[in-house]
Amino acid sequence: WKDEYLGVNATINNTEGGAATKASDGIEFHGAWAEWPVGGQGENQLYHFANYNFTLVATVSIDGVPTEDGPIPLMGTKLNDEGKSKLMELSYEKEKKWILQCSDGRSSEKLSNSWKSKTQYQVAIVLRNGTQATVYVDGKSVGEAPCQLENKHPKEISHFFIGGDGGSTNNKRSQKGVPVTVRNVLLYNRPLSSEEINALNTKLSIPKAGQ
Repeated sequence: WKDEYLGVNATINNTEGGAATKASDGIEFHGAWAEWPVGGQGENQLYHFANYNFTLVATVSIDGVPTEDGPIPLMGTKLNDEGKSKLMELSYEKEKKWILQCSDGRSSEKLSNSWKSKTQYQVAIVLRNGTQATVYVDGKSVGEAPCQLENKHPKEISHFFIGGDGGSTNNKRSQKGVPVTVRNVLLYNRPLSSEEINALNTKLSIPKAGQ
């Protein structure tokens, strides 16, 4: 998945029987997901800022309804411990609620906003000072949670995951039954303000990537 700003390309992965197919201006993930490297780049880390401050924005549609219980990952960050731990994650569930999880699931908040199948949303996850996460849906803040890991955990982010996380068996099974279409993924090296995120949603003003 090429970075149009000539940065670091994402890699698409899939579970057995999963697939990622081209959609209009995006990709449909069906039992598949994308990994956008941060620490996984090695010594030359263009996105090292993501360990402390970032805004990750994507236009998504969940093109089905999960049948399994529990949250299904949509986008977030994994740490450099072989992908076992997560700093933050935006997920969804069969009751059609968004869920924000932080600190490897020790902080979890079911957000007030609901989602509808086959409906396009602009979602954004924001990290401030490496400790505070906020989620925006269609330009509006819908929840926040502390994101601070215990000292025993590694601090560095390995990669962003988008469309899924390739995680547990239950998540893999659920993701296979729920196609997710992702478009217009943007990464900023700072927490965008509410006004900037709303401007992105309304397409009145788009901050230049990387600023």
